[in-house]
Amino acid sequence: MKEYVAERPLVSVVIPVYNRMDMIERSINSVLNQTYKNIEIIVIDDGSIDDTLKIIEHLSISDIKVLKQNHRGANAARNLGISAAKGEFIAFQDSDDEWLPNKLEKQITYMLRSSYEACYCPFFLYEGSHNGVFFSDYQDKQKYERDLLEMLKVRNVISTQTLVIHRNIISDVGIFDEEMPRCQDYEFVIRIIQKKKIGYINEPLVKVYRTDNSISNDEAKQKEANIILLRKYEDFFNIELCLENIFKYNINGLNETELKKEVERIDQYLKKTLNKRKVNVYKVAMETLIQKYIFNGSCSREYELRINRLKSYEFAIYGAGKIGKQVYLELSQKNLIPKCFLVTNRQGEDELFGIPILELAQMKNKNLEIIIGVSQYLQFSLIENLIREGYMNYFRYPY
Repeated sequence: MKEYVAERPLVSVVIPVYNRMDMIERSINSVLNQTYKNIEIIVIDDGSIDDTLKIIEHLSISDIKVLKQNHRGANAARNLGISAAKGEFIAFQDSDDEWLPNKLEKQITYMLRSSYEACYCPFFLYEGSHNGVFFSDYQDKQKYERDLLEMLKVRNVISTQTLVIHRNIISDVGIFDEEMPRCQDYEFVIRIIQKKKIGYINEPLVKVYRTDNSISNDEAKQKEANIILLRKYEDFFNIELCLENIFKYNINGLNETELKKEVERIDQYLKKTLNKRKVNVYKVAMETLIQKYIFNGSCSREYELRINRLKSYEFAIYGAGKIGKQVYLELSQKNLIPKCFLVTNRQGEDELFGIPILELAQMKNKNLEIIIGVSQYLQFSLIENLIREGYMNYFRYPY
C-alpha cells in the first residue's frame, strides 16, 4: 500500500448531455456541492434541441467548461470531454443523475491511499416504484473488489457515473467505444479489469434515476450491445455462468413447453453469435432448475427452524398484502402474534387483524426478527430495503 499523501489533485468531471433541460442543473449542482473542491467540470452538449444549453449557461459558473458537438451519442461526448480534461483523475457523471456530497472525497482519498487507478461504488436506483440499492449485498467488499474480475465475467456491476479513473487508464486501455449502442460502461470496464485492479467503496454514493426514455430501457439496443460484447470478448466471459444467471430470473412460472422454447431461442442465439465456443444450453438450464428447487427447499427449512424459535410480539411481518395475511393466519394458529406489519410506504389502513401497520422507516428496533411475507418476485427488493435501513435479522416466507 502506498503512503497517503495529503494532496488534492485536480479531478476532471465529464458530463455528456442530450435534451436534459429538466435534469442537468440537478446533476451539475451535485458535482459543485462536492466536499472535494479541486475539480473542473466539462459538460459536452451532444446536439441538444431543447433548452439544455440555456440552463447550463444560466448557471454562469467559471468552473464549468461547455463543449458542443453534433448529435453523436454519449460515448463520443465522453471522449470529447476526456480529450479536454486536465485533471490527474477523471470522473464520469450522467446528466440525469445525482452524486452524494462526499462521493469524490471518499473515492479520491481511497485511491491515493492505495494502488488502485480506478474506483467505483454502488448506487441508489430510482425506477418508478422499484427503488433500492444496487446491489443488495453492497457491503460485501471482498466480493465487489477482490473477486471483481470473476464477477465481471458473468455480469456488469459498475455504472459509469460511479466510476473514477486515473488518467493513465486512458493511455493504457483507450477511450469509450463509440460503436456500443448500450453497455458502454461494461465494455470499458472489461478492458480496464484485464490490465488494472479496480477499488471499491462499499457505500452508495450516487442516485441513479431511470426513466421511460432512458437508453437503459431500449431492448433493441441492449440485444445489439450483447452481440457486440460476446463477439468482442468471447474468451473473457464465463458463458455458462452468464446463462445460469439469466435462467435464475427468467424461468419462474414457465411450463415445460415455454421453458423448451426459451432454451431453444437462447441456443440458436449463441450459435449465431459465438465464433469459437460451443455451449450446452440445455444442460445449464436443467442444472439451474435443480439448484432453484434446492434453494427453495433450503428456504423452507430455514423458515421452519426460525418460526420454532419465535416469540409473540418479538417479530414483524414485512408485507401486508395477500401473502403477509397468509403468514399471519398460519402463525396465529401457533399462537404467534407479530408486533406489527411492516410496509415500505403505507397507504390506507393503520391496522390489520388489530395489529398496527408501520412504515419501515418508523421502526427503531434493528434487532427485531422480520419475516418477509411477499411473493418471490418482490422478496429481494424488500431485502434491499432492510439492508439499507440496517436490518439484518430477517428470513423469507417460502412462497
